Amino acid sequence: MEPRIRNRFTQAIRAEAATRYGVAVDALHELDGAESFIFEFVRSGQPLILRIGHNLRRNPDL
Repeated sequence: MEPRIRNRFTQAIRAEAATRYGVAVDALHELDGAESFIFEFVRSGQPLILRIGHNLRRNPDL
């Protein structure tokens, strides 16, 4: 992953994602992602995957 993408992903973003999905921050286990941040976690006994993307390559007019 490009450093400029990795550098934009902060612990605050990770904490916000955990809050929105109703899990503890330490329950998010990072997997390998080429262009996104991919996490696995378990909620209510069900294994789930969370993908957090970025907008660095998006056209600002969209």
